[in-house]
Amino acid sequence: MKFKEYEKRYENFFLREDALRLCDLSLITNDKGWPTEDYFLMVRTYIKDLMSRLFLEAVRFFWMQKRFFYNGMQKKKLSKNHYRVDNAFAMFMRHYSKVNYRVFTSSFYYGKVVSYFDDFFPEFDTYNPFEEPERYAFPYKNITLDFLTVVYQMPERLELLKIADEKKMSYAMFLDYIINHISCLEEERPGRYEFVFARLCPPYVRYNLSERNAKRIAREKKKALNELNELK
Repeated sequence: MKFKEYEKRYENFFLREDALRLCDLSLITNDKGWPTEDYFLMVRTYIKDLMSRLFLEAVRFFWMQKRFFYNGMQKKKLSKNHYRVDNAFAMFMRHYSKVNYRVFTSSFYYGKVVSYFDDFFPEFDTYNPFEEPERYAFPYKNITLDFLTVVYQMPERLELLKIADEKKMSYAMFLDYIINHISCLEEERPGRYEFVFARLCPPYVRYNLSERNAKRIAREKKKALNELNELK
């Protein structure tokens, strides 16, 4: 489906007036005596650098994982490779490398970010991110990797991220932009998207037409129908 950008139709949620009142910039100080603008700049610079480093480390770990072969079989994906490869890699990391790598890979962001690597780096396996990290740099100037997790399930995710980067959106601005986008899409064809806003994970959009989610929804409907029949 051809990408379509929608005008603003829905009210802000993350940048609504009562939410903005939660942080009065004039009341922010620090205990080091720094000018407030200097402190703001330090925070923004550090966070952007941190996100870039996290992105590169995700690249490096996934690239290193893909170099692992067991009995001639490659560990090409995060999971659901041949069971012997996945089991061997887990033992290799836990015992022989002496670490539980899942502390890193089981985070909310890791698998979502990895899902972009084929788009960002068509020659991912050709070069070495340890030797040439510049070839694997984060591809956006004004947004950070937390934006990626919001739209990772959406077919039009690259177009949306490009807009966010070009418009220099804040994370909160992007969330409200995405809410407006999917709400407009739902008017045209209901049932495609859900905005998930839960306590235990950052906000993201669920794409209900993906194979995985479609199966989940079918299971939930079947379960609900069975429970209803039991009540009759």
